Amino acid sequence: MSTDQYPTDLLRLGFAEPPPATPPEDRPREPVRPRQPVLDRLTTPMVELITRMDRAFLATADADGECDFALCAGPPGFVHVLDDRRLACALLDQAPRLATLAANPRISVVLVDGRRGLHVNGHAGVVDDTWLRAAHPCLPPRFAGSRWVVVLVDEAYLHAGPFAG
Repeated sequence: MSTDQYPTDLLRLGFAEPPPATPPEDRPREPVRPRQPVLDRLTTPMVELITRMDRAFLATADADGECDFALCAGPPGFVHVLDDRRLACALLDQAPRLATLAANPRISVVLVDGRRGLHVNGHAGVVDDTWLRAAHPCLPPRFAGSRWVVVLVDEAYLHAGPFAG
C-alpha cells in the first residue's frame, strides 16, 4: 500500500484530485434536491417515456460481481411494457454480454430522452419470441423472431435534469 498523501498514479490518470483545502464537513452544503419517489411499478409517465425510446442501456453483473453494460437500440417500441411490473426489450442484434443474466439475474435499465430519464432495477431473463408472444400477443409484429430481455421491476424512478420542464 502506498504511503503517498496523494495517490500519484490516480492523479496522473486524472481519476483523483488532491483533497480540498477545507474539509467537506466545514464547507456549506448545497441543498439536496428532492428525488423522484422510488416505486415498485411503472407509472403512466414512465410508460409514456418507454414507448418513445429508441435505445436502452442495460447493466448486469456476473456471479463474481464483475459488471457489464450493453447498449440496445431499435425503433421506438422495441422496449415494450407488458404490465406495470414488467417490461421487455427486443434484442435486435447479438448481445452476448447479457449471458451474465444466467448467473445473476439482477439488472439495471436506463432510458434517457435528453430531458428526462427512467431508471429501472430488477430481475431479468432472456426468452424467445414464441414463448413471450404466446403470453403477450400484443407485442409489436415487427419484432417477431427476436429474443427478449424480460425485466421484473423491483424499483423504478424518473430522473429529471436541471433544465427539465
